[in-house]
Order: sequence, then C-alpha cells, then structure tokens
Amino acid sequence: TKNGQTALHYAIGEMQKNQGELNKPFLKCIKVLLKHGNNPTARKLLLAGGP
Repeated sequence: TKNGQTALHYAIGEMQKNQGELNKPFLKCIKVLLKHGNNPTARKLLLAGGP
C-alpha cells in the first residue's frame, strides 16, 4: 500500500477486542497470509477462497 502496510498489518489492525465473530474473517486472512509467508500475491489466494 501507499503507506507501507501489508495485508497482514491491515487484517490485524481491523480486528476488534472481544469481537470473536466479527474477527473471524480477519483471522482467516491472517492464517492464510502467515501460511504463505505473507506473500504480496496472497490476495489472489484469499479471493479464491484460500489454498
């Protein structure tokens, strides 16, 4: 991104304390990003529904 944030930064930053259900999509995103080494092209994997 223009401000230097990665998708991982964004997903973590959007999570809300004590909001388990609302955080589920972000947790899924974080798991995929970490599994793939926070690869900049991982967005394609997320859009495809994961690996």
